[in-house]
Amino acid sequence: MVLVSDEARSLHIAIGRDMADVGRANRSLEEFLESRAVDAQATFAATVVLEEILTNILKYAYEDGGPHEVRIGAEIDARELVLQIADDGRPFDILAAPAPDFDRPVECRDAGGLGIHLVRALAQRVEYRRAGGRNVVTVHFSLK
Repeated sequence: MVLVSDEARSLHIAIGRDMADVGRANRSLEEFLESRAVDAQATFAATVVLEEILTNILKYAYEDGGPHEVRIGAEIDARELVLQIADDGRPFDILAAPAPDFDRPVECRDAGGLGIHLVRALAQRVEYRRAGGRNVVTVHFSLK
């Protein structure tokens, strides 16, 4: 389920563990950014990053089959778009994950890590903290 709260400069979304919510959350973010005339490059980067982070959370963060909630916030001002994604899954510091070794042939690389690399490449800055039993990832994008 996607719950959306839309203020003039911010958007708040909560989703459960249904993978279909990833697409709905992404469409909500895209509509919010387009309605505020955020440029196409920043909108593309933000939606790709949100999809990657949410997909990873839903696939890997939870060890049980119980209900969980992922909270997504987006705030914009004249210079910056800030996404914040918070989940109650097992601790995972996105910044501590090693970068893929692109010097090795594809067939010799460890699986995974490309999505996190993509997040880092598309964002101006990525921050991580663990607070109140939640992983909190904050992603900054420059606006033109």
